[in-house]
Amino acid sequence: LAGMVAYYASKHAKIHFSNTDIQDIRIVDQHLQVQAKTEYVLTNATGQEALAHSIMLYEIMKNEQGEYKLLRLTTEE
Repeated sequence: LAGMVAYYASKHAKIHFSNTDIQDIRIVDQHLQVQAKTEYVLTNATGQEALAHSIMLYEIMKNEQGEYKLLRLTTEE
């Protein structure tokens, strides 16, 4: 995701993230795994737009203070 954002920023494009839908939540060991689909609109320097989406997997843990910490974020699609 960071690479995608950097690429489009180098092209003077904009990314507008819109809908995010939670598709699945699992507990694995002591971590939460949340699978979500995020839609976004890419706009290039000339104003052309394209709708796209990504399936992301968030791996989250809760620390001793009760705060949630993102351990890993991966793109599945």
